[in-house]
Amino acid sequence: MTDPIKARKGYLKSLLKIIILKLLSENPLHGYEIHRKIRQLTSEMWCPSFSLIYPILEELLESKLIEKEETMKGKKVLYIYSLTDAGYREYWELIGKYQNMVNKMIMESHTTPYRALPLLILTTRLGQMIMQDFPPSLRVKIIHTIENIIDAIHKKIRRLKQELL
Repeated sequence: MTDPIKARKGYLKSLLKIIILKLLSENPLHGYEIHRKIRQLTSEMWCPSFSLIYPILEELLESKLIEKEETMKGKKVLYIYSLTDAGYREYWELIGKYQNMVNKMIMESHTTPYRALPLLILTTRLGQMIMQDFPPSLRVKIIHTIENIIDAIHKKIRRLKQELL
């Protein structure tokens, strides 16, 4: 049986790696800008900690998927990260894997609606930015699945509310 906590951490790490590569494909950024953009693009729905972001940046550097350039801002040293050609290829490979994971969540949501809750991130501006790289048919499936699970949860809430009153 899969450990749900490990699975969730693995999902978040994979998603964050995709997000970082996507953001760096648009512009070189420093770590704080990556953090700020994720917070902003998810309307603060998700604010990954620096202790999650920086190890992924280091891993991407070691894998030569990104490069860093040192720059000064006043007396402070900033590291600006940019994507390499290998990073672009890795992004597309990870997007393919993420699409498979999303399809699995959609299938599992038929029997366990809560399994699709991580898909809610795709309703944010950040999620929409990532979904641009999905086939249109998958985008439609995602939106229908999210709508269905929200309806199912809403019905459950109404039942609970009636039982309490």
